[in-house]
Amino acid sequence: MAYIETMAMGVPVIATKCGGPEIFINDKNGLLIEVDDKNELIEAMRYMYNNVDDRKSIATEIKEKFSSEAVAKKIIMEYRRIL
Repeated sequence: MAYIETMAMGVPVIATKCGGPEIFINDKNGLLIEVDDKNELIEAMRYMYNNVDDRKSIATEIKEKFSSEAVAKKIIMEYRRIL
């Protein structure tokens, strides 16, 4: 949840490839790095510092996918599919 909350504020994230963040983090809203790779983390932080672009689009994308309204629509669609 911390990643999604951060991105909803328009802040790109750096996450490890650990079986979760890969689903919603992409090259437009953050970076994925290997677990326990200190050098990759350092490079990712440098990259973020020098290349943060459109923060508004990050927030918009995440809100479209994870807002309460978006999640409710997905749940309703799933219930309809099941019934």
